[in-house]
Amino acid sequence: MKRFYLSIFFVLLLVSCGKDTGIDPDGGGVKPEGEVTVRGIIYDNGGNVMPNVVVSDGLNCVKTKSDGRFELASDLTKAKFVFVVQPSGYRSAVEKGRAQYYKRLGEGDAQQINGVYQLRFTLEKIAGDADRFTMVMSGDPQPRARTAGYDKIGYHSLDCSADMWRDMKEYAATVTDRPVYGVVLGDLVHENMSLYKDYLDGIASLDYATYSVIGNHDNDTNAADDDSGAAYFEQNLGPRNYSFNVGRFHVIVLDNLIMKLDGSKKLKEYDQGLTDDIWTWLQNDLRFVDRSTPLIVCSHSPMFRLASGSDRYASSGTKHGADYANLLSKYKKVYAWAGHVHNSFNFVYDDTAEYPNIEVHTVSRSTGALWINEWLCEDGTPRGYVVVDIDGENVEWKFKPVAYQSSTAAGATPSYKYRDFVFTDGVAYRNGKRLDSSYQLRAYPRGAYGDKYVYANVFMYDEKWGQVKFTSESGGTTVMTKVPKASAAEIKNGTAKSYDAAYKEVFDFYKTNNSTLNGNSGFSMSYELPHLFRCYAASESDRGTVTVTDRFGNEYSTTVSW
Repeated sequence: MKRFYLSIFFVLLLVSCGKDTGIDPDGGGVKPEGEVTVRGIIYDNGGNVMPNVVVSDGLNCVKTKSDGRFELASDLTKAKFVFVVQPSGYRSAVEKGRAQYYKRLGEGDAQQINGVYQLRFTLEKIAGDADRFTMVMSGDPQPRARTAGYDKIGYHSLDCSADMWRDMKEYAATVTDRPVYGVVLGDLVHENMSLYKDYLDGIASLDYATYSVIGNHDNDTNAADDDSGAAYFEQNLGPRNYSFNVGRFHVIVLDNLIMKLDGSKKLKEYDQGLTDDIWTWLQNDLRFVDRSTPLIVCSHSPMFRLASGSDRYASSGTKHGADYANLLSKYKKVYAWAGHVHNSFNFVYDDTAEYPNIEVHTVSRSTGALWINEWLCEDGTPRGYVVVDIDGENVEWKFKPVAYQSSTAAGATPSYKYRDFVFTDGVAYRNGKRLDSSYQLRAYPRGAYGDKYVYANVFMYDEKWGQVKFTSESGGTTVMTKVPKASAAEIKNGTAKSYDAAYKEVFDFYKTNNSTLNGNSGFSMSYELPHLFRCYAASESDRGTVTVTDRFGNEYSTTVSW
């Protein structure tokens, strides 16, 4: 009988050890080894110590003890910062638009005493319902200096960035029932480190904390390697990899491009993926996050699905791609946000896919088409950003176009035959109303593509939206179907249809009228539009309405005639 009870005990022990909720029961992640080099304490704004708060040096993660204190055996040859993973219901102080959740070792009040850094953090308790909040997601403002050659073709990128900051600030002011946070998904500047000042001025103009992601163009091209290339970003904005909790969500910010030298010894090339140190930190960070917690993952480059249908960013060919995909797939829900490709793309894996819990959200360039900074991007999405409203674990989003154009173009501009709004005194109006978030699609009449179809570009479409329909005044409603991606042969012989007609008008004009762009292979058409639809229109003269309902029950429509 004694042997029987011992057997039951060991079975129960094995079962309990085999269950992995994602939380280290000792509160230490992967235990750091070595001499303690950092100590600290965390208080709330009432002067009370805060236990069970996660603190990291960018590699190791630990929790504060019951007295609010923590210790880190940080490798001071690698650690540059120590930061608090802000717990739900609390936030760090905000200074000029930047959350003060970190301390830079060796600067300010982060100095060594007897060879050990002694740190103190204070967190502020959020008043009201902390589970309700809004996140403003923008990507790739990517300004150049006004004197740069590629900034004197269309519109000045700094002016377009200023319009974006103004629009985001005004939008946030309309959100009065919940906190607002911002995330800029990388390419904050364009290889000009002096423009970090303009970026800092931009986020300082906002009345909410903005979190920044490093992009490939945010690295110093004169640096020798990936780590030193990020020096300007880190000096101005802190850690490249960090996390925080807001409401019921755990938010992770990752540097997922590994910079390397090109043929001219400039730090411009990159590989996809996570370095070994970042991968180690991500594992340690998530050891404190229960698998039932939904995640928001923010990176510059998409970490999963692409508009082309490729999953290569999470493949074994991407450094630690298969590792992070496997780890994130264990969590309840993952919303993966990115920029980089300058086009809008939203994708939901189905229940039979390898990552059924992951949604892909790629944000278009907030300042319009690259090189020319025109009113739309290569996929037809206008200048703008995405507003994400969260209530508990319910997440909804919508595209918000920037309603301002504060500058005039450097030279001649297209006729804008297919732009369906007008600028009056620098403000966009559509059908007599200021451009707002009701602008979620653009329709093209029969003949716009040289055929007998009506086309519609639905900027934020994903497979959970309703059907896109065209209702003709001459009678009948037709379900529009996706335009398939053009083949290489169709693109070559000019029969491709998977493009945005308004962008083609802009592209053709600048390609023809600007010698710099005429010889630039980087200035190109996009033929991967997973949100372009069409239907046959029999009548040679007609009028009708394109209607679609998004996944959240909001209906959008626009009229078109020919």
